[in-house]
Amino acid sequence: MSITTNYQLYYWPVPFRGNFIRIIFHYLQMAYEEKGMEAVLELRQSPVDAQYEPVMTVPALLDPQVGLTLSQMPAIVYYLGEKHQLLPEDLALKAVTFKLLGDCTDVLAELTRHEGTLMWTQEAWDEFKSTRLTKWMRIFEA
Repeated sequence: MSITTNYQLYYWPVPFRGNFIRIIFHYLQMAYEEKGMEAVLELRQSPVDAQYEPVMTVPALLDPQVGLTLSQMPAIVYYLGEKHQLLPEDLALKAVTFKLLGDCTDVLAELTRHEGTLMWTQEAWDEFKSTRLTKWMRIFEA
């Protein structure tokens, strides 16, 4: 059974931070509209005073039912989690959930070399793979 909403997701057609939000929608079997590249570029280039809520970059989520636009993947995940009762009630477990989300964000920043600001060299990759990536994997396994 699919739940219909008016959510609009603005994100690049790549499987990074936006996937956290896509996974929530798929888990809930919830229909949503994913905006295309033109809409993403228009949103990013629009003046701050022309935006309902200021957005620097994507992912961004529009919930027209409440007139809310959010950017920043952790804020969007928190909003959807609370709104659709996906987060644990226990404060400690809720904090661990967001710690894990922060870890995922950190790993993505490292894997993408800070969103492409640096390029991988073989030497840098070998160092990362044998140190930080190995440690991250151990953290996630634990």
